Amino acid sequence: MQPRQTKLPRGGVTTDDPMSRDLLSPGAFWYYYKYHTASGKNVENKKLISISTVPRINLFHQSFYKDVNSADRRKLSSQIFGTGKQIFVNPGYSDKKTFSLKAPTTDLDDACTISPKNCANNMAGYTFTLNRIAKDAPLSYAKQGVDPIPGFYDVSYLEDKKDPGFEEGFGDDDKACSNIDLCTTDASALKYIVYYPTLIDYTDCTLPGILLFHAGGYSDCSNYKYEDSLCYALARKGFIVYNIEYRRGRIKDSKDGGIYTSAQQMLALYRAFQDGRGAIRSIIKRQRDIITYPLPYQVDTTKLFVAGQSAGASIANTLAYYNTQAKINAIFPVPTGETSIQSALGNIDADFYYGTPDIEYQSKIKGLWSMWGGFAIPTVAGVAVDEYNFLSADLDEVVPMIGVMGRYDPVFPLPLANQYVYYPPKNDNRHNKFTKETSCILTNSFKVYKNLDEVAFRVECVDNIYLMLKAHNIASLEYFDCYMGHGLAHVCGQCICSTDFGESASITLNQVNEYLASRASFFFQSILTGNANSLDGATRFKSCLDMRDGNGTCATAHVNDNCGDNKACPPPPPNEQ
Repeated sequence: MQPRQTKLPRGGVTTDDPMSRDLLSPGAFWYYYKYHTASGKNVENKKLISISTVPRINLFHQSFYKDVNSADRRKLSSQIFGTGKQIFVNPGYSDKKTFSLKAPTTDLDDACTISPKNCANNMAGYTFTLNRIAKDAPLSYAKQGVDPIPGFYDVSYLEDKKDPGFEEGFGDDDKACSNIDLCTTDASALKYIVYYPTLIDYTDCTLPGILLFHAGGYSDCSNYKYEDSLCYALARKGFIVYNIEYRRGRIKDSKDGGIYTSAQQMLALYRAFQDGRGAIRSIIKRQRDIITYPLPYQVDTTKLFVAGQSAGASIANTLAYYNTQAKINAIFPVPTGETSIQSALGNIDADFYYGTPDIEYQSKIKGLWSMWGGFAIPTVAGVAVDEYNFLSADLDEVVPMIGVMGRYDPVFPLPLANQYVYYPPKNDNRHNKFTKETSCILTNSFKVYKNLDEVAFRVECVDNIYLMLKAHNIASLEYFDCYMGHGLAHVCGQCICSTDFGESASITLNQVNEYLASRASFFFQSILTGNANSLDGATRFKSCLDMRDGNGTCATAHVNDNCGDNKACPPPPPNEQ
């Protein structure tokens, strides 16, 4: 069935960001907006679910101007839904599928004028039921219509498979734990999955977005699939959630206890940082291009939050604070006379992606969620520079942060003495393959090595940055587990999480993720409502729970265990002192 060709009102002014919805073509017809049947699929199991459970998607929502009044929108909405029909088009096939889906008798999101900011929601709970969250199939954010992409390389290392930190098959995808060393121009790693609430009229209800980058130490043996439950939890709280994959592949220096950082690791970081920037630019561009490439959701690209775990947190951290090529170059130092990492891999804002390098994204990042992540700080003569002066330089506004970390984190540790990074020794045969890389780069070689006891840079932990931000009156929250190492500890065979941030009873890994999602959502809500700097109660929680709900003010105190900013962890066991 073809919808009636109803012409839309003309008008609108072109702006930098189309979230005002005035970049839509004045002559557009709403029948052009087509949606695919992926919304009605269980993507994990590749099986169609019952048609009766397919989410209702507002076919017409893309076609409204901001200056069309609410009464007119609702009138047309009633006319369309009165037919009980929605049109879905699978882009992989030519056939059109019409489902008979009666609209609800009441508007499930009548308060859409406030829902986009989550201003009136209790963020300790859920705004949407699980069956209202759709999960799209993976979407590429690589540059379109160009193959191969000039200057783009991806790498795999056999050495990754030998890393005892990962089990074979952990990644569960084609590139996981490669059996060979490989350099390719294949851009298939550049993809993300989107989670979003359904049954919303996105014309009135653009939602803020969360970009989530997974953990894994940049190893081929990791990927984004295990972030699934966390993404669902965040989407249920009223966000468009992007679960983002990026290029992986590294060789760790296994000599001398693995205390040195290899050339291959540095290249892996830089590639991932390029991809993080490419992903956020592509998300912004896709929203701008929604008239041409329609989506079943709309994200408010002026209200984006970046988040990550471990390696993914480092990507998110750089998006929030490392806004210039000069800053990036400062945390990728090379010995005098050697090729810079910018020359080896190209500009940090590379032209490898759907979102072009000219798209400005920094001002659109409103908050950072760093989960057991690290912040690289340059050193001069072995001493780290002032982190606030470095991170805040060239930023119009320092991004607020919510941080999560463990007392015993060995990767991004709390003790200052353990935060300094060293490259492998020069001219040491034990480390030769870790000081130099010639594969998958734009130059003949890339080298990192140290002379004597030269410090490359310092990597500060979440706690350092929390304290720094608070000292400069930047909104910040921290959740600190007194018994956690690097990441959430899972007791195998019992489905119990041994790092629970103060929960009195044993809870599952997913329940811990739900708690963390509630805290991040609460903090992001407080930013959106302008209350982040006036939160009631503590802002640093050490193995005790924060259950503030927001309730429109984002300052309601529901804090358990008499938490205070200066609460101390109990002494460590004697064998750990």
